[in-house]
Amino acid sequence: MSKYIALFISTLLYISSVTGQTKGQLLSDLNFLNEAVTKGHPVNYKQKGSTNIVRVIEEAKGITSDSLTAFEYTKWIKRGVFAVGCVHTSIRKNPLLRTDSSFRYFPCALKSTQAGVFINNCADSNRIGEEILSVNGVEIAVLKAHFAAYRASDGGTDAFSKLYFDYAPGKLFSRFFENPDKYRIHTETGIYTIDAVV
Repeated sequence: MSKYIALFISTLLYISSVTGQTKGQLLSDLNFLNEAVTKGHPVNYKQKGSTNIVRVIEEAKGITSDSLTAFEYTKWIKRGVFAVGCVHTSIRKNPLLRTDSSFRYFPCALKSTQAGVFINNCADSNRIGEEILSVNGVEIAVLKAHFAAYRASDGGTDAFSKLYFDYAPGKLFSRFFENPDKYRIHTETGIYTIDAVV
């Protein structure tokens, strides 16, 4: 059944890539996803339909703009999938977020600890080991919170999201900041501008 739900999610994302993203379409897709989860996802076999994504749908109703970027639409669908609380339910290939030759990545690998987020590897090797305070004017805590529901984990925890934040900041930050060619990184030692990488 999980394969059918994954196929459904891929279909939603493909349709949205062709037709554009609106708040109405997002709400329709989230409601359809909710029906698929409550009627067909294995997480509900023992619990008789107690797992759903109604909370995410209610939050999405509060979106003030009728037009959504591909990344915003994807983030909402991923929040819905996250609410299911099953690591096996995910979006594997997303036609909305295909990369092409113009795609540029955030140039640093990160490592999150309880003490902060640190540069683990970077195009500017002088920054390795420094704690990041903000990227392009957005505090690192805000960025981490933004991606806290980006990958589903069993039991509804954010463990996989945290791991993915460390694993793929190059792609995540590029999507979040809409593919910039430079990043302004504020660390404990100062503010630096670093070129994105292709």
